[in-house]
Amino acid sequence: MKKMSIPKLTLREDAEMSLPELARILADFLAALNLHDVAIVANDTGGAIAQWLAGHRAERVGSLVLTSCDAFDRFPPRPQRYLMLAARVPGALWLIAAAVQFRCVQRLRIAYGWTTYDPIEQEMFTGIANDLPWSVDRVK
Repeated sequence: MKKMSIPKLTLREDAEMSLPELARILADFLAALNLHDVAIVANDTGGAIAQWLAGHRAERVGSLVLTSCDAFDRFPPRPQRYLMLAARVPGALWLIAAAVQFRCVQRLRIAYGWTTYDPIEQEMFTGIANDLPWSVDRVK
């Protein structure tokens, strides 16, 4: 059994990010590598994408393992539905990524407030901050 993770890739700026399109990208990835009978393991929003793949483009899927994930009419989760609109506004997601670095924003229901009992340790955001084109310290 081969384990694979998809490296961080940048999509075209005008790329459609709908659930069916994300599943198509995954199906094309499997086809490009000529993979068959693939075990898809998915969680969170990846679970919704994997379910769409299995339901509409299952020719390369051998098995599907879902952990805690979005499903049915809960995609995206209600508190994060504003992100669908934000994704269409230039710069909005960048601002949201910057804002979520602040603990007071993290505790809001539209961020992580409904998904965590305790505040998230700041070290958890280190990787996110390093991936952004600016330093969190400069924003503060």
